[in-house]
This record gives sequence, C-alpha cells and structure tokens, in this order.
Amino acid sequence: MSVERDALDRIDALGLPWYVTGSWALAAYAEPRMTRDIDVVLDATRADYESPLRPAFEADFLVNDPIDLGSRWMGGLIHRTELVRVDLMFGRSDTWSRSAMARRHRLEHPTLGPIWVISVEDLVVAKLEWSEGTSELQLRDVRSIVRLVDDLDWAYLDRGTLRPSASVTDWRRSVAVDQGQARFDERLREVGPDARMRIHAQMYRDAFLYVWAQADRAAPMTEPELARFLLRRLYPDLEGARLDAIMTRLEAEWHAGTWTGFVRPSQEAR
Repeated sequence: MSVERDALDRIDALGLPWYVTGSWALAAYAEPRMTRDIDVVLDATRADYESPLRPAFEADFLVNDPIDLGSRWMGGLIHRTELVRVDLMFGRSDTWSRSAMARRHRLEHPTLGPIWVISVEDLVVAKLEWSEGTSELQLRDVRSIVRLVDDLDWAYLDRGTLRPSASVTDWRRSVAVDQGQARFDERLREVGPDARMRIHAQMYRDAFLYVWAQADRAAPMTEPELARFLLRRLYPDLEGARLDAIMTRLEAEWHAGTWTGFVRPSQEAR
C-alpha cells in the first residue's frame, strides 16, 4: 500500500469527510502537471486535528502544527521514512465549502484506488480563490479545465460562489488556443482521464527521483543533513520556521535513535 493510500484510509477510518483537490484532482479533468504532495480537504475542526487526527498519524508521520489562514486552517503530514507529504485543509464552514464537500464524487484512481475527488467546477473555484486570480500556475490549470471540459456547469460557477475579482464569466470568452495547444488538448482528450492520472502519478514519482539524484551528486551528508537537503528541494514553501521546526524534531529523534533517515524511493513504478 502506498503512503498516500494509507493516509486516506486513516482519514476514512476516523469518519472525517474528505476529498482530494489540487494537481491530483486536476489530472482527472485536464492537463496533468508535476506536484510533490497531495492536497486533501477535510470537514474537520481545529480540535479534530489535535484529536483524533494527530494521534492516528504521529507514529508514522511528522504531524505539523496547523497554520491559521484566516477562514481556514492548513495542517500537514510528512512520512517519517518515505518523505511523502500530505497537506490537509480544514476548518472552513462557509456556503461554498459546504457545497464543495456535498458535490465531491467517488473516482477510481489508477494508482490510489477509490478516492473522493473535488468536482471540476469547485476545482475551478478553489484554484481562482486560492491564488486570488493572480497565480499564473493556477490560472494555467483553470485555462486547461475550461478548454478540455465541455460540460462545465457555468450556471453554478456564475452563481456568486466566486469573489467578484475572480469571476468566471469572462473565462469562456478569453481562453485563447493556438494550433499547437489545440492539437495537444485533443490528444489529452483522446487518452482519457485514466491515462492522464497515470501520467500525473509518474511525474509525481519522478520529482522524488530527481531530488534524490541531486543528493547523490552532493558531498557526503549525515542523515539529518540529507533530510534538510531533500526537504528544501521537494518542499521549498517550508523554508524558514516550519522547516527549522521539522529539523529540530528529526535531529532529536536521530540522536535518540528513534529515526534513522528517509528511504530512497524505488525505481519501479507504483
């Protein structure tokens, strides 16, 4: 069983409603892109994060303290040996978040198995809102969805679920497609969601292999030094206080003999 599947099963066992969002969900609908973690939205409170969630994971994962993002919280898990990261978004209770959880649907993922996934319309909402309509990476994902998904529920998207600055009304008219992009989009439609999700899973796995290959070319390192090297390159957003907190815990466990380092991923596809 993969670490990602194990994490989802543990959340299921706690009875917390959830769905996968971000790049793992994007590949089911549109053009895959590389990512190095998996994003999961939970119907949970700050108290739920401390119990029952933290005790259910802390034997095998580093459970990061959640960050207050104002209207929601973001916590996270990093596997103690395989370095897999699971970001957990929770604590939001507005109309849209309740609608998104109600509209999630079950999907058979080719590498993860059965998962709950965000609806394509709510993925558009989430990407535009998360980036406040300014992140080129998120906007690129939304353009891909608009081009490739023919049956988007525009009435739902235009129903006031978005901030005014992120209105999708103009998206139907503004997404330009050149001939090369049109041919690529047609190929993505032809291969279908299963193949797109497999491509994404391979890109995800390759990201880990590339970073480990970088480590092989570096000077010899202790396990804590290697951990910092890998974490900084896989998850650059952790740089600063969050990375320092993780390293403090790992170094203490290393000296206590309770953590022996991260394990290199297999060359074989999972």
